[in-house]
Amino acid sequence: MFDDFPDEVAQPLKQIEQGLSQLVKMGIVLLHQGLEQHPEYDVSKGYKAKNAYFNPSNQIGLWLLKIRPSWIAEQYYGNVLREILAYEKANDKYVNKGIAYANLAISQMISKEFDCGIAYLLWTEWEDRDFVEDNIRKTLWKQFEQNITQFILTLIQDDGELQNLIGAPNETLKRFLDGIDPQNYYFFCGTILAIKKNSELIFCCPNIYTYGRLYSCLKDLCLLTESLLRDKNVGEDTQDKTYTINALLKMVFDNQNVHYPQSDLKESRGANSLAKFLSHFENIKTRAETPQLRWAHCLHLVRNFTGHHFKPSESEASFFEKYEEMLVMVLSAILYFKSIDVI
Repeated sequence: MFDDFPDEVAQPLKQIEQGLSQLVKMGIVLLHQGLEQHPEYDVSKGYKAKNAYFNPSNQIGLWLLKIRPSWIAEQYYGNVLREILAYEKANDKYVNKGIAYANLAISQMISKEFDCGIAYLLWTEWEDRDFVEDNIRKTLWKQFEQNITQFILTLIQDDGELQNLIGAPNETLKRFLDGIDPQNYYFFCGTILAIKKNSELIFCCPNIYTYGRLYSCLKDLCLLTESLLRDKNVGEDTQDKTYTINALLKMVFDNQNVHYPQSDLKESRGANSLAKFLSHFENIKTRAETPQLRWAHCLHLVRNFTGHHFKPSESEASFFEKYEEMLVMVLSAILYFKSIDVI
């Protein structure tokens, strides 16, 4: 593999490859010793007992998690997990793999492989479903939630109108994250992490793919908000009826004794071209009578436009100049809706 490399490059690379291979082999030896020494998984034995077979092998992985790059730990846990699964199949013996999946997920999250990391964290939760006290949201996920919270609060820190309306945004954001169900929680967090990651990418290397990812993430955030509004405000006996974003927002503002849509912004709820979208967006910013109406109309417009149009190559010079502004308005809408308990 390294024959074409200069010696000063080949030697360190060989050492890395050999070192990782040695660590994996050592971990697998410890793993098999544990698998042979400990019985099949028995929930009645308790949480600590389920991990006993894996603890020695896991210790190597924990050391690897403390160093960078994190892909080394990811490679280690990936190899160890494949070995566990092969052992289960060959010996017809089931063991709990929660901690192995969890640490694989953490290594992936550190590497910003969010889709894989969240998937394995959720699988960890299923694997450890018998142990409520080890809920992933209360333990492993908190370190990543802090990054999400900081990102959002930094974006909205200059929005004095939002602070005047809801008080401390950090407290409202915490109540929002603590209050939504797991499915929506992970989807929201994953979307925000993807926006953060792709915003950093677009800053250093603007490209059509990353613009498309940012575009889709903003759409997903709007659709999630619409879903949360529907879940909170539409009774179970009327779930079979169609409630559009317009009907939901009208319902919310009727309860606040505010007319929605604002009469001179009715045409700003959708657009059939980018030029029209940008014109409507400017109208919303300048004509909305209150911050709440501005945020809601922005959410409505962005949701409808991004849900029916996907041509980021035509819009990168104009749509994305407004991207952070739109994102702040959508996040402000979410926090405002939480403050009045409609999501």
